[in-house]
Formats: sequence, C-alpha cells, structure tokens
Amino acid sequence: TVVVDGVDLKPDDKVINIHIPALGVPLTAEARKQSYLRAKQFFKGYFEGKDKIPFYCHTWLLFKRHKQMLKPTSNIVSFMNDFSWLEDYDYPDYNETWRIFGRTFTTIEEMPKENSIQKAYAQLIENKETTGGAEGIFLL
Repeated sequence: TVVVDGVDLKPDDKVINIHIPALGVPLTAEARKQSYLRAKQFFKGYFEGKDKIPFYCHTWLLFKRHKQMLKPTSNIVSFMNDFSWLEDYDYPDYNETWRIFGRTFTTIEEMPKENSIQKAYAQLIENKETTGGAEGIFLL
C-alpha cells in the first residue's frame, strides 16, 4: 500500500492511468488541470463514494534528474510536481530519447539541440549517463 495525501491506496484500488501523447504541444499547468478535471468527470462512475480519485502515470517525463537538468519553471518539472513518487527506473539504453529529439539518432552530432531538454539529454548521453522514468500518483 501507499499513502497519498492521507489516503491509503492498496494495489488493487482503481486508478486513472494517465498517458501523455507526443503531440508537440506544451504541457502547461492549465492544460494539465483541465485534462485531469475532464478525466475525473468522465470516470467518476467508477469511483462512487470516493471524494478523491487517484491518477497514476508511468513515464519518462517523471525521470528524477529532470529537476536537476531543467529550470524549476519548466512544464516538465511542473508536471513532476503534480505527483507523489512510487518508483524510479533507470533505462539501460536510450530508446526513449526519440520522444525528446523527434527521431532516433546514430551520433551525438546529429541530435537537435534546439531547446533546454534536448541540450540536457545530449549532454547526458555524451557523458554516457543513464536516462530513466518513474511511476507517480496523485489524488484529485
């Protein structure tokens, strides 16, 4: 079990599983809030008698090092702050980096470095450091 905001959640409790599609639009606080509220409204019938509904996500966006690599005002860091941490993962390769660069790559020189996250990941890969992700949960 895990306790989130004073609520004891058990492994068999229902959750809303969040998927963040790669649409190329900013993951702003307002966009997230509206999406969470729409999901809560849509799925409320599955959570009868519950004041707060758990939202779960397993994603590269929750990679713990983003808070060191990116500015505190980053939309990704803001998204991370929505969650209580469950578990971190290190990825053994760079397969997930296509999400950041828009494609796979063969050399560091080929990687676009057009924004802070691309620059940070290019540096991380150049240093042969691991990437990763995490599982997180919050109540709404």
